[in-house]
Amino acid sequence: MAQDGGKRDEILTAAGMVFGRYGYRKTNMGDILREAGVARATLYKYFSSKEETFEAVVDREVEDILSSVRTAVAQAGTTREKLQAAIMTYAELITRKANIYRVTLKTLSDVMPMRTGQVLRLARQLQTVFEEVLEDGVASSEIAVDVEEMESTALTLVYAIKGIFIGAATDVWLGSRDAIVNRLLDLILDGLRPRKESA
Repeated sequence: MAQDGGKRDEILTAAGMVFGRYGYRKTNMGDILREAGVARATLYKYFSSKEETFEAVVDREVEDILSSVRTAVAQAGTTREKLQAAIMTYAELITRKANIYRVTLKTLSDVMPMRTGQVLRLARQLQTVFEEVLEDGVASSEIAVDVEEMESTALTLVYAIKGIFIGAATDVWLGSRDAIVNRLLDLILDGLRPRKESA
């Protein structure tokens, strides 16, 4: 069974390269066959259509991004460092994953609304990562977020990093990327800092 999964992964890797090279619209199953170097029957054993193949490629890219974000967060110390790790890792990886990049920015008209679910899943998973970081920050008294506001605060962070994504995706920065991320974190964390009790 593991060998079977290995062949599927090889096909997905090849398909990801082809979709990344030609885009969704210009790619066909023959291109994927040639790149993967497998028999037609082998390809169709795993994927019945270009649409299904592309969906699997994007799903794998989403999982890779989320796994890397979670790993970066786990290796960071403070709430600020965790948020910074999440934002920087997301911004760096999203542009390297050519197919989720296309789904989220470049060629939406080629694949939408078919892929809206994948974009929403990525956003919701990032929201979950931010909620976990915020909960840890509250537990360590680094920040203060009301339980009722945890979900909306995490969702606000997801929307806040869209500008970082656009900068990374277009490689157009009106200043230093690191300085922009750090200032964003200053603004966010200043707003979440625990308030001192009045005497």
